[in-house]
Amino acid sequence: MTATQVIAEISALPQSERRRVIQFTRQLEMTEPMTPEELGALASRLADADESTASRLQNEIMNGFYGRA
Repeated sequence: MTATQVIAEISALPQSERRRVIQFTRQLEMTEPMTPEELGALASRLADADESTASRLQNEIMNGFYGRA
């Protein structure tokens, strides 16, 4: 099953079930570090960011490297 198919299936769920999926993905995001490619993309954006965006991106990189848990 492709990501597009999974998204379509999730979109077709009743709202209460979609909330459970959202909660699950948030928990997953908090416990899994980002891939090197994802971290590299954030670092590239950081290099070109203004000061306020840079601060947010630095936090995202730290969370992505270590996980948020």
